[in-house]
Amino acid sequence: MQTLWLSELELVGFRSHEHSVFRFAPKFNGLVGDNGRGKTNVLDSIYYLCLGKSYFSSGDRQSVRMGSDFFLVKGGFMRFERPEEVELAYANADRKQIKRNGKTLDRLSDHLGGFPAVVIAPRDQELVDGPAEERRKFADQVIAQSDKAYFDALIRYRQLLKQRNALLKSAQGRDPGEALSFYDYGLSLCADYLVAARAKMVEEMAPLVEQFAEKIGAGELASMSYRPDVESGLESVLAAGRSADLRFGHTRRGIHKDDFEWTLKGASLRDYGSQGQQKSYLLALKLAQYVFMRSKLEISPIVLLDDLFDKLDIKRATGLIDLLRTSEFGQVFVTDTQPDRVRALFEGLDEDARIHSLNTPA
Repeated sequence: MQTLWLSELELVGFRSHEHSVFRFAPKFNGLVGDNGRGKTNVLDSIYYLCLGKSYFSSGDRQSVRMGSDFFLVKGGFMRFERPEEVELAYANADRKQIKRNGKTLDRLSDHLGGFPAVVIAPRDQELVDGPAEERRKFADQVIAQSDKAYFDALIRYRQLLKQRNALLKSAQGRDPGEALSFYDYGLSLCADYLVAARAKMVEEMAPLVEQFAEKIGAGELASMSYRPDVESGLESVLAAGRSADLRFGHTRRGIHKDDFEWTLKGASLRDYGSQGQQKSYLLALKLAQYVFMRSKLEISPIVLLDDLFDKLDIKRATGLIDLLRTSEFGQVFVTDTQPDRVRALFEGLDEDARIHSLNTPA
C-alpha cells in the first residue's frame, strides 16, 4: 500500500496564522499548545489542501484571518514516493483557486481522491445527535473522495433541486407542466446513481465498523444502516407528489431526505447509547472510513485527530495510537493542550514522530 504524507506546510492569513511554516515527520505529528493557539486551524488547513474545503466551517470567508482579505495554504507532499505541491488561495473578492504542481485546476473533482484525509474531531458528535443533513454530508464526503462520478452526480442533483424548488415557488400553486417534468427526470437519473453508491458504501463499511468497535473496546455489536427516502423510481414519486410540492413550494422527496442510522446491539445509538459508547462508535466509524477509502484509492489517507482526549480517556487514546502505529495506517496528526500527554503517546517512535509547540504567537 502506498503512503501519502505532508512534509511541509505554509499558512498565510489563515485563521489565527498570519504566517506560519511547519515541517512534519512522516508518521506522527503532535500539535500542542494552549486553547486559541491555532492547533485546530492547522488541521483544517491540511484538510483544505486535501479536499479543497474546510472541515470546521461552512465557508471559505470564515477562514480569512481578521484584518486580511485573503488566505494562502501551501503544502509539500510525498505521494507515491514522488514530491507534489498543492496550493490553495482564496480572496474575498475572488473565487477559490487550487494549484497542483503549479497548474491551476479547473474543477474540484479533478483534485478529490488524490490526497485523501480522515478527520476525527469533537464535532463528530453531530453525526449522532445532529440532523440527518450531517450524516448525509459524512456519506457524501466519504464516497466523493473515491468516486468522481458520485461527486458530479451530487452537484448536478443539487443544481436541479435548487432550480425545481425555485420553479415550485414561482408557480404559486399552478402546475408548470413539462418544465417541472424536466427536473423530475433529471433528479431521478442522478438519484439512481447516488442511492446505489450510498447503499454500497454502507454494505462495505458496516462490517468494518463492527470490527473496529471490538478492537477499541466498545464491547457491543456495532453496525450502520442506510435509510433512503426513495429507493428507486424517484421520477414517479415526484409526479405523484406534485400537487403537494406546489402547495408547499419545495421538493419534499428525494435523496436530500435520506438518513443513516448508527446502532449498538440493534438499538439506536442516539437514543440508547451512553456518551462513552457514542464516542467509541464514532471512532470506529472513522476508522472504517479510513479502510474503505484506502481500499478504493490504494493509498493511505492522512489522519487528523483533533483534541483526542476530548473523545477518549488516556487508556483508549493510547490504544488508538498503538493501532495507528501499524503499517496499515499512514501519517497522523494529533492536537492536545498538554505536551507531556502527547510525548507519552509517541514514546519510542523516535524519528517517526515530531511535536510542534504553538504556544508562541502564530
